Amino acid sequence: MSRKRSVLFQVIIIVFIFAVIYLASILNSFAFRSNTVEAWTENTAAVLEMVMERSEYGLKYGRELKNYYDIDTVFDDISQYCETDKAFITDINGDRLYGEEPPGDITERIANLVRSGDNTIIYESDKDQYILHAISGKEDTEGYVGIHYPTDRTAGISAPYERRILVSALVASVAGALVFELLFHFIKHLYDRKKLRIIVVATLIAVSIGMIISTYSVLKSGYTFLAEDVSARVLEQNRSNINNLIENGIRYSDIDDAAGYYKRISEKSEQIDSLRLSRVPDDSGACIKLETDDSGEEYYLISTVSQEYIRDKINSALLNVVVTIVTALMLSAEVIGFLVDVLTGEAKNRRTLVDNSAHRTIESIGVVRGISFFFASFRFMAVAFMSIVLAEIYEPVTLFGYTLPKEILMSLPMSAQVFISMITSYISGSVVNKRGWKSVTIAGIAVMIAGTAASAFATKPVPFIIAQMIMGIGLGFAKMGIDIYSIVVSSEADMTQYTAGANAAIIVGYSCAASIGALIASTFGYSGAYMVMGLIGISVLVIMILFGMNVAPRSEVAEEAADDVIEWAHKGPDIRFGVYILCVIVPYYFIMMFVDYFFPVYSNSVGITTDVIGLVMMINGIGTAYLGAVLCPKLSAKYSPAHLMPVLLVILSGVILIFAFKNMVLFAILVVFMIGTADGIMPSIQFEYVYKLPFSKKKGFSKALGIEGFFSNLIGAIAPVIFGVVMIYGSGGLAVVSVAVLALSALFWLVNSKNRNKVKEQL
Repeated sequence: MSRKRSVLFQVIIIVFIFAVIYLASILNSFAFRSNTVEAWTENTAAVLEMVMERSEYGLKYGRELKNYYDIDTVFDDISQYCETDKAFITDINGDRLYGEEPPGDITERIANLVRSGDNTIIYESDKDQYILHAISGKEDTEGYVGIHYPTDRTAGISAPYERRILVSALVASVAGALVFELLFHFIKHLYDRKKLRIIVVATLIAVSIGMIISTYSVLKSGYTFLAEDVSARVLEQNRSNINNLIENGIRYSDIDDAAGYYKRISEKSEQIDSLRLSRVPDDSGACIKLETDDSGEEYYLISTVSQEYIRDKINSALLNVVVTIVTALMLSAEVIGFLVDVLTGEAKNRRTLVDNSAHRTIESIGVVRGISFFFASFRFMAVAFMSIVLAEIYEPVTLFGYTLPKEILMSLPMSAQVFISMITSYISGSVVNKRGWKSVTIAGIAVMIAGTAASAFATKPVPFIIAQMIMGIGLGFAKMGIDIYSIVVSSEADMTQYTAGANAAIIVGYSCAASIGALIASTFGYSGAYMVMGLIGISVLVIMILFGMNVAPRSEVAEEAADDVIEWAHKGPDIRFGVYILCVIVPYYFIMMFVDYFFPVYSNSVGITTDVIGLVMMINGIGTAYLGAVLCPKLSAKYSPAHLMPVLLVILSGVILIFAFKNMVLFAILVVFMIGTADGIMPSIQFEYVYKLPFSKKKGFSKALGIEGFFSNLIGAIAPVIFGVVMIYGSGGLAVVSVAVLALSALFWLVNSKNRNKVKEQL
């Protein structure tokens, strides 16, 4: 490697280290800001509810909301305790009664509140945070009170801690750059890929340890301050309430069920562990002295912050750091391989169309893996949250007078994307034959970027589904180009190594993208995550243009039958390819639906956060790339694909069946990991099985693979819809899927056993 290229390599790695550290820090900074807004809003909602209790008390004893004579007192209390003058009160139809004019969508918001079954809803609109609370009357809801304030109202609280997080990131980044440079110049690596990978990994691990320690310190003080600030606000509001009672002649001995009242208040706040009246001061929490009543008794109001809240928030933040670092370690292996091969290899013309009819290896495997990895990083970023987006923006959709069940509607985005990509994959074959893989892939990625932008701005189910269909149009062209790329740049001897390498890179890209995408979605929301995804797509497009070798597709000629076994297979009927599609491809797609569809929806329903879902997706990828990929050659050397495939299906159906009867999060994660491990084995043995079939020898392997791809896409489009129907029945539906997979696995084994016996007889 020349001196100039060596400097470029070092600069890129240092930028990579900075990017990894700052990504984790920015995510934690935004998460802290978001949690600050959330904490203030939830506690303001609780305070608003307490402010309105006196008014509701009067309404229950005959007063009318439309003629509330001391309404000014209510608005004064809202201004003082909720810290906003932006308030309104409407009747049950959303028409203004008092205060400022309600927002234009108030009727829709009231309908959402009624549907929720709660007394209060919180939402964001036009950079304002809104709280809408139902005012209870004598028998039913009398009207609604709403307040709003800018979302940046809490900036003064979060800003100092955000700065400390980013300063810590700067220190860690500089330290990381220095450590890398020291290791790079003092270790004799000779630009060996493995040694360079060790240097980068050692640097990231060392920096990560320091970063986790500093992040813990900053966030602990930040979340403690936030909890204490919320606690002080609640204390102040309740002191005013108690003092008002005492000033009106009420004694402490006359206050009924004070413990129950304050317990209800503390339960409404995540940050407060307890709120109580006490005759003596207590230094275990915030403590304020109340007015002395006319009997001479004096009390104290004591609030203790929730250590569990602080611990949970810190753990969540540290989980973000760990996920980001582990993802970076996986990512670094692909990036380093790509950089080393680009910078140490000879200069190549990657723009002019190259004819490789001689079937030579004309591109390094590091570049092939790198491009496959970058494409997968863009393609799979939304996998951890795509199915949840529709749950967030769900509203009933009617088709031909029939309202689609929610379970079916939830599966449509994925089905629509896969179904459209199936059609465009078929069309792209002839286009690639004329234009080459590169221009087709670039055009496909451009369309995918457009679909990503449309997804970011979709706020209703139908536009979101249409956006996924646009993604599918581009995906069909882009995926076909990527699949062909690793074949047309390699010789027949190297083809298996190159396709396996590309598949492994796609798996790592899937894992990294899913985990990072989940973290970004949990921080910026789904719309923001799709915007970031679009920026990544643009970066991938640039990489593809600069480094993708523009190679013409290889012409395919059907292989001639050469031996007696193949001749027999041509004369006699052989149903193994059709049985393979029915008994392996179909059930395997249904099993994969557990990861792509069921697990995110199930996790969301049981309260698992989006970032944890991303972590589990990463575990799935680790099982694929680092366990399944290692087991694959060892198992393939001992057992035939006809034996391995049904065994894997039986194991997977068994663990899903266990989960169906023992509906536990731990078992769900185990199923995801087992599916990931199997996915590291399956593609390779499927490739080997199809390659050796008489059907492939007669038609030509590429054509057979194309037919398999068509059916795979078709099944991939239908499977989510059918799986959606299955999930209407919950665990029972999963049990049915498991039993069906077991039956199909047995059929596949039986057919292959009979054919083996026939071949032996022919021999």
